Amino acid sequence: MKHPRDIVLLHGALGSSHDLEPLAKALGSAGFKCHTLTFSGHGSTPFAAHFGVPRFVSELHNLLGEKNLQRAPVFGYSMGGYVALYNAFVNNMHSGRIITLGTKLHWTAAGLEKEKTILNPEAILQKSPAYAKALQQSHGQHWETLLAKTAAMMDEIVARQFLNPEVFEQIRNKTLLGRAENDKMVSLAETLGAMQALPHAQHYLIEGSHPLGTIQAEELARVIFDFTAGN
Repeated sequence: MKHPRDIVLLHGALGSSHDLEPLAKALGSAGFKCHTLTFSGHGSTPFAAHFGVPRFVSELHNLLGEKNLQRAPVFGYSMGGYVALYNAFVNNMHSGRIITLGTKLHWTAAGLEKEKTILNPEAILQKSPAYAKALQQSHGQHWETLLAKTAAMMDEIVARQFLNPEVFEQIRNKTLLGRAENDKMVSLAETLGAMQALPHAQHYLIEGSHPLGTIQAEELARVIFDFTAGN
């Protein structure tokens, strides 16, 4: 009997590993053993002393080491893809392939203000009470704190530019950058720009928009299967 192939799945900002269950099911049917984690401050995982990309990279690095997954591919949705790529730069012990979807790879101060408008708890409660309820169900009573910390994390990303052309040049992992065809948060231009800066990168388009729930899990699983099966 053939052993399943390991793969690590990373969720996006304001998400949790629960978001990845449809994809994990599809990948399981394709012969993968899926490993997930919920970043600190998300879901039922408590906040750590620091909240942001360096902390999440540390959590991913620990998972890879504890489960001996340094050669396993990593799929990251949105923020999860950013964490996967920066981990490959900071902790070059991970040699596995990286697949992203909907990951914003070029951050500017002007773009930041647009992103942060969707992180105002009062506005969410007024304009989208159903979304507010979903956030509370996912993250409990600290959902408003999570929004504030996520906004601060975006400030830090713009200020520190963890991923930039010089960093991309040093990432040797084979990488597949993905974007949904109707994604309004991530441009094709920034995705292609990162692809050109990465030494071993390709890109793909998939039907849907930015929210992971708009993506057909089976189609995404096929993309991942094909990329990780190659030489």
